[in-house]
Amino acid sequence: MSLFRTRLTNANAPIAPDAADFEEIMRELELPVRITEIVRSRTRQEDLYAQGRTKPGPIVTWTRSSQHIRGRAFDFAFRDPAIQRDTDDDAWDVAGEVLHRMGLVWGPDLGIADFGHAQLPSDAGDS
Repeated sequence: MSLFRTRLTNANAPIAPDAADFEEIMRELELPVRITEIVRSRTRQEDLYAQGRTKPGPIVTWTRSSQHIRGRAFDFAFRDPAIQRDTDDDAWDVAGEVLHRMGLVWGPDLGIADFGHAQLPSDAGDS
């Protein structure tokens, strides 16, 4: 999918404004991130779920019904490839603090080691 199409798809996602704000705040803190994924199709989610289970590769998701499908989650990575979870806890802690201050749920809050994941809280328009 082209970047242009991806941005159009994500534009109406409920979490899109938060993703843009997070990117801006992290840039201001001199820890720039890029949003790697927001909206995900059910087919893509199923493919990701199969990875490490019935398809080759490491397990990368814990659910078949991700908040990405409804545009309520985003994934991010630091633009500096040297910032990895096992090498720079401070940067990840800053990201988590920013997400919390924004009222978002951070991957580790869900009991998973998905540090590059954020989502809207379940009471934010969930039915």
